[in-house]
Amino acid sequence: MKMLAERFEKPNRFALLTGGAVLLLLLFLRRADALLYPSVWCEDGTQVLPSLILDGMAGLFTPVNGYMILSSKIISGLALLFGIQFYPLISSLFALIFSFGCVMAVWLCPTNLKYKFFCALGCILIPTDPECFGTPLYSFWWSGLLLILLVLWNADGDRLWLRVSLLLLAGFSSPLIVGLAPFFVARAIFLRYSKNYKQEIIIGVAAMGIAAIQFWFIIQQKSGGVLDINMIIQNTIPKFLGGFVVWPIFKDSAIYTSLQWIASILLVAIFVKINKKWSIWILALILVYGLMVALSVARVSPQILHPVLAGPRYFFYPFIILFWLFLYSYHKSNSWNRLLPVLVCCIAALGSLFSWDRHHADIHWQKHIETAQFFETYPMPVTFDGKLHTNWRSEIYQGSAIPWKKQLGNKNLSQLKTFPFKRAGSSVLEIKNDAGYSKIISNTISGADFEKSKFDSVMVLGTFVKSDQDTGNIEVKMKKGGRLLFRTGPFQKDNWAKIEVLGQEALFYNLIPTGCLDWTVLEFSNKNLPPEFIVRLSDNGTEFGEWLAVGTPIEKNEK
Repeated sequence: MKMLAERFEKPNRFALLTGGAVLLLLLFLRRADALLYPSVWCEDGTQVLPSLILDGMAGLFTPVNGYMILSSKIISGLALLFGIQFYPLISSLFALIFSFGCVMAVWLCPTNLKYKFFCALGCILIPTDPECFGTPLYSFWWSGLLLILLVLWNADGDRLWLRVSLLLLAGFSSPLIVGLAPFFVARAIFLRYSKNYKQEIIIGVAAMGIAAIQFWFIIQQKSGGVLDINMIIQNTIPKFLGGFVVWPIFKDSAIYTSLQWIASILLVAIFVKINKKWSIWILALILVYGLMVALSVARVSPQILHPVLAGPRYFFYPFIILFWLFLYSYHKSNSWNRLLPVLVCCIAALGSLFSWDRHHADIHWQKHIETAQFFETYPMPVTFDGKLHTNWRSEIYQGSAIPWKKQLGNKNLSQLKTFPFKRAGSSVLEIKNDAGYSKIISNTISGADFEKSKFDSVMVLGTFVKSDQDTGNIEVKMKKGGRLLFRTGPFQKDNWAKIEVLGQEALFYNLIPTGCLDWTVLEFSNKNLPPEFIVRLSDNGTEFGEWLAVGTPIEKNEK
């Protein structure tokens, strides 16, 4: 391993191309769905996109959840230039390129890390769910790695312009700068006799200034969380230390926690045995590791955190730093105990295979973008956890926000296939005044929704009679602008149900809306709809969560 590592330590062109190709391929494979089925995720759709669309360049500096994430905003802004209908694909591609650049920085920047190619490899092979991989929103987590590299920068390394550039980008992209700023001040103090001490002062002052700005945004965000000290004491060490090598193949249990505690003790023993003399850089890494863990457990209770099932992003920095620490230990070890840190890193890397990739459902972003121009306002689907039944929504305004015709090119709008409806709230009161706009003309279903909902002045019919295996269909004659209540179970795939506008199949998709676990109002007001039409809702699904229910207003003479 040492010979291979030394060959990649100062790579020639062949080693650079080969190693770079391996790293890029592994980054792609850890979350291939990000490019194969690109989506818009969480605050990327609800905060980042709206701010960039409405505020332009100023939106780059708008905080998200209390802090600036400049790198994520830049990726999203550049992707928007290619057209909003292609935004998920282009932004995911840019996110992959950015994370690849950060991994290459780990390998090539003049830092005090040892065996830097394997340090870069460890960033990809961490034993967690790949939540931070492949999405523009979470690109700022990769920016945080750049800050840690700057803390570990070689004392003899020059390149002030590169350090300042990385500090500006990463500092305004990650709240980690607030915790890491004292490390830059410490560098300036400890390296005051080095030949580059003036550079250290510049970096230290700049870091403190950027940290002050980020901290100002953070304190504007009110947080009502209360730290549970007992839970932190019981869970932090086993999860953030022992969990590095105890593979994340099952949920938390007494056996799992015991194994994590045993592993924690063994890891500490191995590390102390090998590193009899600690350099300032290994001490810095340990302190940064402790800071990363502290920030994670301060944000979310460690009792609920899990590297695969709950908040895997909070293990991102701690597990990467553990890789670096044990690679550093390999450098310090002698011939007989050199196998131990290698074994630790290999076990951790193998753990990534149990949570290698992350699949998610297609939310049909481009179809919705094309549909939006046929409504005054249109709520776009935003992926929350990759499941079809748990989407968020983000309102996009036609005309005032996005130049639709320019974005969509020369498509014939009258022949463009779209959705006939949009989501228009969730209140039952919103459809009670729609009596006369919809009337049931055919029905083969006799159930309701799972909860057997009942509303005053609203008729509820659904395909759930005894189980999810029940099927059926209902036809409703509607007027343009009419609204229905709609709801589904927690289905896992498309094509088990349809919403069809009879006679208009060439103009309208028959896909059902996603994210309708609760009652949702569907408004049939697409500009291409005729004044009157018939809607057929059909359920052919027999698997878990595959049921649908409809609510229509009851006219007074129907009661």
